[in-house]
Amino acid sequence: MVQRRAARFVSGNYSRQASVAAMLQSLRWEILQERRRQVKVVMLYKIIKNLVAIDPTPFLHLQNTSTRGHSMSYIQPYCRTQTLRESFFQTAIYIWNQLPATLVVTPTLEAFKTRVATTSL
Repeated sequence: MVQRRAARFVSGNYSRQASVAAMLQSLRWEILQERRRQVKVVMLYKIIKNLVAIDPTPFLHLQNTSTRGHSMSYIQPYCRTQTLRESFFQTAIYIWNQLPATLVVTPTLEAFKTRVATTSL
């Protein structure tokens, strides 16, 4: 809702008949939900590669077997409550496990950010 109002403001078009989706497309703005997913997965990459001062051992546990996906898949902890289900590690691990194997093994942070931006999550 905020992004749609901002698009109207930036475009200067407050008409009810105007298409906000067309405005967003012409401005080439990403959907906020997609931007949040990208930021989460980049932060998880930083945690995994020890680029930030967050110890991954209490939160991240590699899956022993990989029937689908890539070998860097992590176990998603069981969540009873909606609050925990929507927490950072829970959602970031879910997104991470869905990434293609070629993206997960990207050697540098900048390359990873670039490839995540071009991949639809």
